[in-house]
Amino acid sequence: MTHDDAFLQAIIESPDDDSLRLIYADWLDDHGQAERAEFIRVQLGLGQLPVADPRRAGLVLRRQELLVSHQEDWVEQCGLALTWDNALALFRRRVAEAISLCRGQGALRTDALRPPDLRWELPFGPPRTHAEREAIVSRLAVARAGLLAERGEAPPGAAADLAGGRLLVFYPDATLSDGAAEAESGGFFDVDNVPAWDTWLLYLRDGPPEQDLRCYGSYLLCWVPPGLLGLADGGVRVNPEECVRWAVDLEAPFIRRLRAAGLLA
Repeated sequence: MTHDDAFLQAIIESPDDDSLRLIYADWLDDHGQAERAEFIRVQLGLGQLPVADPRRAGLVLRRQELLVSHQEDWVEQCGLALTWDNALALFRRRVAEAISLCRGQGALRTDALRPPDLRWELPFGPPRTHAEREAIVSRLAVARAGLLAERGEAPPGAAADLAGGRLLVFYPDATLSDGAAEAESGGFFDVDNVPAWDTWLLYLRDGPPEQDLRCYGSYLLCWVPPGLLGLADGGVRVNPEECVRWAVDLEAPFIRRLRAAGLLA
């Protein structure tokens, strides 16, 4: 594991510890990656300023400039600008952990991993922020890895492929909560169309910020076990608002990278 990977793993495993981000930003500065360091400091600044603070506008603009200028070599995760190699390594590790936990299980909603609602901060309240959603998914992934380690079932390494499963996308801001997908999928989706949480991998804001559509600009990426593909596909087909879709049918930047790496099915 490189120094870069070690920093990233520590930060993603402790999403609320801003001191780790500042240490990492200093390290990036010292290793010729000033704009990645700046992006981290901009994100931290945005997180610390009140919504009405006039300084936010300048930080938001700079954040967008950095993302647009680096969209071919960065992907955002947990307030960090990951290189594509970093992001794919994280993805492969989480796929391996999801495969290990879901093997032979039924409901795929392990009670010890139960996450907060990904859609709303409170019932019928405002949507959660992107940062909140990233943190929810990261905390679940860390807890899943810990549970596997306790059971002696931790995967020996990163996943080389999807082990016969497929990747699924869920758009939490697009769901109409009609219950059709829940019935058709035998409960893999819940009444709000949220996929079973044992399968969650990453939460992504995928695409240039100026094209970040209100309902479809960010999404949850999941792994569906091979034994549930038929049921999940039934849920996808009956979902009228298309808030659940197979990743292979999309053309978002991260999905294109997965396709190029042979990680779509």
